[in-house]
Amino acid sequence: MTPVLLVHGAWHGAWCWEKVTPLLAAAGVGAKALDLPGHGGAGKPGWGIGLDDYARAVADAARAMGRAHLVGHSMGGIVIARAAEIAPEAIGGLTFLAAFLPRDGDSLFRLGAEDGASDVPSVVRTDMLSGVSRPAAARTKPVFYGDCTDADVAWAQARLQPQPLRPLVEGARVTEARFGAVPRYYIACTQDRAVSHAFQQRMLARLPCRDVVTLPTSHSPFLSAPRETADAIARFAAAA
Repeated sequence: MTPVLLVHGAWHGAWCWEKVTPLLAAAGVGAKALDLPGHGGAGKPGWGIGLDDYARAVADAARAMGRAHLVGHSMGGIVIARAAEIAPEAIGGLTFLAAFLPRDGDSLFRLGAEDGASDVPSVVRTDMLSGVSRPAAARTKPVFYGDCTDADVAWAQARLQPQPLRPLVEGARVTEARFGAVPRYYIACTQDRAVSHAFQQRMLARLPCRDVVTLPTSHSPFLSAPRETADAIARFAAAA
């Protein structure tokens, strides 16, 4: 089976997949989680990091694995879409987990502005001088971790970090011939208050995926429902 490369969302890092990777391994699916540039000690966050820096890092990691099935959470959806445009030959499939699903030119800010039900703006502040946004960690539970245990919420909140702004405002250049040729799958979350379920459905209507699994969770099922998340990823990796 094609190995899986797990791509985190904004303010997070490879750490967020720690419950999922052993479950994938137990199911016979090789899995690797990476820190995007500017996350987890992989460089300093700021204006110097753009969307293509993220996408090239993912494409390079996929090539190093021989061929990989990419899983992108939240912002990671835009990253894996752009990586598929850069290196479709190295990517066996794309799974979007409660993620932004971009058309050509879409940025996270553009898509996020369409989601009137998202509560992310209420917990994030922007620092234009340093080129990052920062979440108010203590207020993130209902937005990011609504159905997670208190222990998991505290663990995640302690690891949140500044998010470079450029990857959020730059549009993803994707084409039907490259990104569009890679099989797409989606894991939707019905209780999501970061990327609302209604907006997930709207994106899927505009850019359909081959298969969709729906989980009754908040924005972070890798913490609240790791078994169900791993099962869906394994199912899509096998199908692709």
